Amino acid sequence: MRTQGTYLGSVVLIVAVLLLAGIPRATGQAGPGAVQVSRLELVDEEGVVRASLAMGEYGPALTLCDEQGKTSVKLSDYDTAPEDPRVLRSGERGPGLRIYDGVNEKARGVLFLCDAGPRLVLANSAGAYTASLEADERSAGCYVSYPNGIHAAILQAGAPFGAGLRAINPQGAARFWGWQP
Repeated sequence: MRTQGTYLGSVVLIVAVLLLAGIPRATGQAGPGAVQVSRLELVDEEGVVRASLAMGEYGPALTLCDEQGKTSVKLSDYDTAPEDPRVLRSGERGPGLRIYDGVNEKARGVLFLCDAGPRLVLANSAGAYTASLEADERSAGCYVSYPNGIHAAILQAGAPFGAGLRAINPQGAARFWGWQP
């Protein structure tokens, strides 16, 4: 019995070494000792994916998941991703950190370091963006929105308008504004 177990263990070890040795040649132009994969997943004892490192459509991403496998945190390097038009504007790119609610996998907080400058966006439980802070080389601003996405208040300083505050009703009409050039 011991001889059969030793033989089986040796076969498994040899097959594993051969498979690992073949990975670099099978997946691309890896250098000596390198392993190339497009996705790496860590699973818990129940087989639930708890973390992944993957090359996605918009760049590399590290994703951490809760006990149910729902996304909790995602760190990624984005080119313009259509899922977040208020976070990423046309042509912007850069690293981003998303924090999800764990219930319906909606991003509740996004920190994005785009080419122009940092942007922090917060969302309600429905995933609608309700507050943001932005800064670039010319100006900085704080924006608070109604659940329908219309800005409720804007506090902004910098070019081209100077400093100002604007309050807006839910239909989008300005109710108060004041600007200091």
